[in-house]
Amino acid sequence: MVQRHRGIDDDQIERCSASRSSSKSGDSPEWPFPLTIYSSAHRRSHAEANEVRVRYWITDIGDEEAYFKLLELCESHRQNCSLVINSGALPAQSAFDFVATASTFIVGDKQQTSWPGGGTLEPGATCRVIYVQVCPESIGLLRKAATNLYDWVHPFLPEDLAFYRPDGSVFFAAITHEGVSFFEIDSAEMDRVKSKLPTLDLLTVSPI
Repeated sequence: MVQRHRGIDDDQIERCSASRSSSKSGDSPEWPFPLTIYSSAHRRSHAEANEVRVRYWITDIGDEEAYFKLLELCESHRQNCSLVINSGALPAQSAFDFVATASTFIVGDKQQTSWPGGGTLEPGATCRVIYVQVCPESIGLLRKAATNLYDWVHPFLPEDLAFYRPDGSVFFAAITHEGVSFFEIDSAEMDRVKSKLPTLDLLTVSPI
């Protein structure tokens, strides 16, 4: 089973890579992805929101220091995270070992057709998505299992690490097999992100 992002073709992926390269060279990248990739049933309505949330695509968060700081940020402000076990090609034993190690903190284990930033293409096909309680111990497991955000990729580990607010809405999500990620945050949350990750290169898309 092929797992890809709905509405994103190979040409867009190539443009994404070019965008990341141009970002590093100082140019302003043109982001190829559509605004809405994932629609959460738990996302709060704009009427309930105090501020408009904006999706910020991240052009580069691949190093160890940025990954660990991201985990610190999410440990302080998020409730749960999720990871996807690809049900196409068989995952490596290391992926199953991580799930077993994290079992104490797993608060949900579902078969889903979509998740933040991705989904299955074949009609009726699903992937296993596990939801893990965010706490110092579970964050420690995420630090121990990987030293880079994009280490979370099939077949070696579960993939597409995402963090959620207490209301279930998406705060951060990685699309690891494409090497990109995003925040969905308001201005107050942006201040916390900038404080923890001051050198992070963000690209504004639009309000969500």
